[in-house]
Amino acid sequence: MKKGFLLAVVMVFLLSAAGVVAEDNGQLMTVEELFLSDDITVQILREQVTSPRRDMKADALETIREMVEAGEIDENDEAMITMLQILALDGSRWRITDGGGVFVRRNPDIRRDAAELLGRIGGRRAEIVLRQVLRRDEEPMVLAEAMYALGRTGVDDAGRSATQMAQVLVREHAREHPDNNLMYSTLLALERLAENGYRGIAESTLISSLVDITHGPYTRLVRDQARSVLDSMRNM
Repeated sequence: MKKGFLLAVVMVFLLSAAGVVAEDNGQLMTVEELFLSDDITVQILREQVTSPRRDMKADALETIREMVEAGEIDENDEAMITMLQILALDGSRWRITDGGGVFVRRNPDIRRDAAELLGRIGGRRAEIVLRQVLRRDEEPMVLAEAMYALGRTGVDDAGRSATQMAQVLVREHAREHPDNNLMYSTLLALERLAENGYRGIAESTLISSLVDITHGPYTRLVRDQARSVLDSMRNM
């Protein structure tokens, strides 16, 4: 195997293990800033979330969940949201084979639970991370939780989150066997946006998909929810 390829694989692996720095508008801490923190709780959680061991990550999630429930974390807590960012985007690594590198995903339940906590915290910083999850993940249960979480946090005025949500729905609808749970979570989130008068979701591709879903290969619950979204959009 070529030395250059090995170096690239190692670099991608390290970025994946350490977490991905903030995108969009830099409202989150960088991984480097996280490692410079002198807060003991942050230091302990940092070691857990960046560990390759699943049980360490699960322990970190439980600690963060307890802190959220105790009201110790709010939407402005950059360090804790960065921890959840690392966990929500975790589970990806390069496996070296004779034919090159293969991208492998693992720990979808960790990513799902991190997305759920981000939805409970809310705010623009949490929204940035959830948008990253929609853009990068392919696991239906993770995407479903991120969708529902975005419905709780709301979306930015620039429409980036609404656009990302619509893209996931259109992509999933185009699959031969779409996931009913993912579709339902997406529809719930879109309905909440429509009820809040967010006109950014009223675009032709999304409307066409919603109409198709009302008569598509889904459970009755999903089809009825698509009709409910369309009704809410009519009243925006």
